[in-house]
Amino acid sequence: MLRRTIDRVTKTRLYARYGVPFLWLVDPDARTIETFMLREDRYALGPAVTGAESVDLPPFTGLGLAPGTLWP
Repeated sequence: MLRRTIDRVTKTRLYARYGVPFLWLVDPDARTIETFMLREDRYALGPAVTGAESVDLPPFTGLGLAPGTLWP
């Protein structure tokens, strides 16, 4: 639970403070990738993906990442 708090609260605030435009949170337990885009001074949720289908996640067009291939 502490790791989640650090990733979702502490790190996101720090990244926003320094203007990091995109943030991905990869959760191996849930087997998901959540993307966030900086809007003003806060992150807005972008696509959240899971599964075997290839997807492009911001800001990487043409990446064709298949989230399901990340987990054993």
